[in-house]
Amino acid sequence: MAVPREDVAKLIAATTDARYRVAVLLASEAGLRIGEILGVQWGDIRNGELHIRRAVDSHGNVGRPKHDKTRDVPLSPALVAELERMPRRGFWVVSRLDGEMLRYSGAIEGRRELYASAGVTIPVSETGERRPWHSLRHSFGSECAARGVPITTVQEVMGHEDVATTRRYVTVTKEHKHEAMRLASGQRVAQGWVEVESSTRK
Repeated sequence: MAVPREDVAKLIAATTDARYRVAVLLASEAGLRIGEILGVQWGDIRNGELHIRRAVDSHGNVGRPKHDKTRDVPLSPALVAELERMPRRGFWVVSRLDGEMLRYSGAIEGRRELYASAGVTIPVSETGERRPWHSLRHSFGSECAARGVPITTVQEVMGHEDVATTRRYVTVTKEHKHEAMRLASGQRVAQGWVEVESSTRK
């Protein structure tokens, strides 16, 4: 399940550590997996884009991204700003304080503490699990869908092998449905005025 938009904002506001603020944004505004977030190096960021070419697994091994899908992801203005302010301690962007690679367990523990300090409940997945990082990735997919981004584009950005997987990351909320109706109604009204103007000219 996705973290609601307002709760993502609370997480970012509650984060005093720049490393975790960037990590939240990499998940919620770029759609990265936790292993990919841990695998980002400063050299992967160029001209407002992030080249995703590695991931760190739960045992600390560095390898290729899932499905071997390297990809380029444009960075949001908020991410660019945070990265520019963030101190560089070594090769890794989201690193330990000594600049060494942050392990999977450390990232999970840090994220649980952040949810608690922000007063945000970690969503429960369809399987009954609480996955704080994965839920932020769901937020990215849902926001893209709500803003009308084509599902195939979301698939490419998120690095999914099959578009059916991407669809599982899209949580349609009541707010999204109302927004869709507003857009649809606005389109119909605009078309109606065009028809009126055309008939008047005749």
